[in-house]
Amino acid sequence: MSKATPEDLLLISFSGHGHVDDNGVFYTFSHDTGQGEGKTITPALLAHIVSSDELSRWLRYVDAGDMAMIVDACHSAATVGDGFKPGPMGSRGLGQLAYDKGMRILAASQADDVALESDKLQQGLLTYALVHDGMDAFQADFKPQNKAITLSEWLAYGVNRVPTLYEEIKTGTLSSFGRGEASRGTVIQLGNRKQSSPAKKNPYQTPALFDFTRKARGDISLAIQ
Repeated sequence: MSKATPEDLLLISFSGHGHVDDNGVFYTFSHDTGQGEGKTITPALLAHIVSSDELSRWLRYVDAGDMAMIVDACHSAATVGDGFKPGPMGSRGLGQLAYDKGMRILAASQADDVALESDKLQQGLLTYALVHDGMDAFQADFKPQNKAITLSEWLAYGVNRVPTLYEEIKTGTLSSFGRGEASRGTVIQLGNRKQSSPAKKNPYQTPALFDFTRKARGDISLAIQ
């Protein structure tokens, strides 16, 4: 990543388990989580997984022209930070770095919420929405429909598609977009909702898109039909 230039797009995607500690620091569970079953958050486990602080340090000196991160995990909006406001460089987590570098961060769920996956899809709902529906079926060509998909359009499609995708799976009306018959599936909740969370108007997974881009340059084209 250190070799990225202002002419490059850096796209980072993570799909897996996420955790937020009592200080609001977000962690992604990497492949090697050390010994043990990993069902209890311990100091040893935290030493093996990746925090938003670490991600911030890794990306600090990357000079890509456009940067986007997709986090398909529970509590993933915490990567940016609750109530984040721009301030001096060096704030904990990715919020300040994303602001300074003009990044986009697409989080599968709110900071106090879980991400979902389906036994039929065999992956997270956000990942499926972006890759299968958005890109493979070209449904992300929607703002406007012009036989092309831009980065902004693709990320926005993920935000819009996930809640309806959930409903389609639960009711057996999954939109196949010409790729097979619709069928009912079971939606699996990954992790636990925080007990202190207030009731929400939408009880299902709602992605969050943080867009700190400020450049006058044109959008990035990802696919053309």
